[in-house]
Amino acid sequence: MTSLVIENDPYILALPNPNSPVVLSLWISPGNTHPNAQYRDPVWPLAPLIDSPSTELATIYWPGCPDPLLAQVKQTTWTMINGRLRPTYLLTRGSHSRARTSAADIRDTCNEWMRLARWLHARRLSSLADCTDDMWRAYIAQRWGDGVSRDHAAKVCGKLTDLWAFDQLSARPAGVTRPPWDVEGIDDFLPAANSPARGENSTEPLDPAVLGPLLVWAIRFVDDFADDILAAWA
Repeated sequence: MTSLVIENDPYILALPNPNSPVVLSLWISPGNTHPNAQYRDPVWPLAPLIDSPSTELATIYWPGCPDPLLAQVKQTTWTMINGRLRPTYLLTRGSHSRARTSAADIRDTCNEWMRLARWLHARRLSSLADCTDDMWRAYIAQRWGDGVSRDHAAKVCGKLTDLWAFDQLSARPAGVTRPPWDVEGIDDFLPAANSPARGENSTEPLDPAVLGPLLVWAIRFVDDFADDILAAWA
């Protein structure tokens, strides 16, 4: 039954085996000589996807994923590396959505999935299917605890939604549930616009009583010492 589904649906990938290449040959350019890895390897170089010599060579390190969830995250990541999202799915994702992304984005997305896996494992959950609607909400609320911008948070939500999307393209899906922000809209799941976040200008402005004298001394420095400075430079 599974083989019939795969044959009739070009977007569903057959299951890999331990000796399967990490990157299938159809995605490797003829001139690309970067070494490929096998599915069973603990490190997956994504260099076979990269042709430009100036591009960072991305790598996935599987020791960062807890053992009970490793097989499921690995399989979905392999599907992401070698599959492509359906056009019907992309139609609802905006003009910037792509069926396939760069090697660096694949690595970053996988790292987000492993972060979720570690969170689930810490709560003694051993399957991605255990991430129910309530668990999604609890995880995403805690995920912003370290402080992230709204733009970055939106990207993280997109990467987690991809876990659900690519799981459906496997011949043996793990049963990842659809994140609630993909149904209800993302705005209510993002950090507040005025919340402190790394990478944003969250420093309080200087009081005018402090800034005023600083500006005066800067002006006086130029006025009082300009002639000496120009003479020294000459």
